[in-house]
Amino acid sequence: MPYSNNDFNKIQGSANQSVCVICTINTSQYICPNCNIPYCSLNCFKSEVHSDCNQNFTNNQLKDELSINNQSNLLEKKKALDLLKKFNEESDFDEFNEIDDDTMQRLASLDLESSDPSTILNALSKEERDQFENLTNPSNSATLIRLLHLYQQSFHPWYIDDDNNSENESDDLLDKPEAKSFDLHPGGEILSSNLVAIMFSYAFILRRFGLRYLSDLENTSRDIRDAKGELSRLLPFLKEKRSNFTYVNPREAVHSIWSRIPPEIRTKEFLDLLLDDTKCLLKPLKPVHEESDRVISTQCLFDILQVFGEAKTPFTTKLTFYLTRCHNMTAYLKKLNFNIDIDRHENPDN
Repeated sequence: MPYSNNDFNKIQGSANQSVCVICTINTSQYICPNCNIPYCSLNCFKSEVHSDCNQNFTNNQLKDELSINNQSNLLEKKKALDLLKKFNEESDFDEFNEIDDDTMQRLASLDLESSDPSTILNALSKEERDQFENLTNPSNSATLIRLLHLYQQSFHPWYIDDDNNSENESDDLLDKPEAKSFDLHPGGEILSSNLVAIMFSYAFILRRFGLRYLSDLENTSRDIRDAKGELSRLLPFLKEKRSNFTYVNPREAVHSIWSRIPPEIRTKEFLDLLLDDTKCLLKPLKPVHEESDRVISTQCLFDILQVFGEAKTPFTTKLTFYLTRCHNMTAYLKKLNFNIDIDRHENPDN
């Protein structure tokens, strides 16, 4: 059943609850994503009266961790295969320039979008397979991370200024009739930190999958399923219908998402890249017209909606709430002179 306007008001209004329901003494800082009660600390969350949610949370974390590890290994191997092809075609490194015509022809014929990893590996010679297995061996993780970082920097998402990108090209999504059908609404400022989390997650998905737009993915591709799964995992407050979770501040939001990214790719360089992307996504569109309330985050949210489809789900309904109020949220963040810079090893509670 879709959310009503009253549901939207609850999403924003529930964050105003100030007293911890468990200890009934301290000011609440968080909202339980399962039962939606406000609580003040980890001790209260783990208390006996809240044991059901605590146990469910622990079990879900274990399941998610196992699932993430399996998905991460498959995804990184696929990206490594993509890198091999990319460097074979474009790299200036001597070792890649010496590849013979037969190998180049076999690699050029591979369809990395639709082929499974075993098919791609079978197209390689024994020597090439040995080299690939050596590359993806845990003992060579530093080399793989270096290649992944080069891959992440080898393209520009739509929101990055580029001499090859025109203003009209960056406005393509918002020029669609369905994008213009969304009316702007007041309010939403209290959820501004959640918007930061969405922008950071969006930048991560584009960089990790090597995309200009998220909606560039084909609806039937494996990548679009992986991308939707990653966004749902990183942003549970959008996925869960009853969740009214609100981040305390922008830095907590960024740190929370960063901590959920697979540790093998959490490098300083990648963090700096994502922080720059997020700051860019929270800026107004350029040039800014006085009569326009559109901001870059509007296009980001609409891009995500294109991928999740027209079905009325908690994710799309809540995302629409942010889409119609993100101009208020970004203005509020600017007024606060918000800061999202974190250290990749930082504890957000310090």
